[in-house]
Amino acid sequence: MEQQTHWRQTAFYLTEPIPLEIGDCISGKVHCSRRKDNLRHLDILLEYSHNKNGAAKAGEVKFMSYSLE
Repeated sequence: MEQQTHWRQTAFYLTEPIPLEIGDCISGKVHCSRRKDNLRHLDILLEYSHNKNGAAKAGEVKFMSYSLE
């Protein structure tokens, strides 16, 4: 009999693809917090930007949020 645990894995999909060229860079942060109503559920916020090769400035910062239950 297989015993279930609370461990999971997931993939985070973006709403639009990011076309990359050699030398480009994706940078960002992952913010993770527990839900107050159920400590095993998580709220995830991805903060990211696409930095083109040779660009003096980072690209526009974008956000995606997810709920893992």
